[in-house]
Amino acid sequence: MEGQKTELMVKVVGIEATALAIQVINQETLTRANHGLLITKDMLKEIGESFDNGIHQANDLHKTLITNKKKHTDPVNRGRAHLKFQISSYIAEQDRLAREKEEKARKEAEKEREKSAEHNMPPPVIKEYIPDIKPLMKGVHTRRKTKWRLLDMKLVPRKFKLTTLNIAAIDAEVKNQKMKTKILGIEVYEEISTVG
Repeated sequence: MEGQKTELMVKVVGIEATALAIQVINQETLTRANHGLLITKDMLKEIGESFDNGIHQANDLHKTLITNKKKHTDPVNRGRAHLKFQISSYIAEQDRLAREKEEKARKEAEKEREKSAEHNMPPPVIKEYIPDIKPLMKGVHTRRKTKWRLLDMKLVPRKFKLTTLNIAAIDAEVKNQKMKTKILGIEVYEEISTVG
């Protein structure tokens, strides 16, 4: 096979040299050029016969390998998607519970401040609530994206409307203020995705 390829290469180089040497200036050189063109056509056919079968086999092998790889990666990717969803859902729920506890602690602290003010006592020291969420494993992290959705168009302030909703202005406000954004008629929320 290797000998055939070397022999073929010798022919190819010879045909190229002969073709490049021809300058069509009269009927005789035109005839040689026409003859050379037929020879190059036959050579391209011979080259195709030498390589096309191997190329088709390689393409078929490539398609088979891609299909087999997909059979193996699809179940793993479904498992990854499930795990990412489970992790993100758990963290979102823990965040929600932490916000509830923080709000409850804030209200209790406010009541304590009011009591101490009534009795002319110094305000109590309030401990900040810190959620008890274990860090993720090395190589796994979450990505938080603050988003918003329209609740009631009538309540949205004029600065966030043109003739319809001014999405760019709302996006800019949410991007700057994150979860602290306060726009009537708009609910701001976080979407958590797991990366790893």
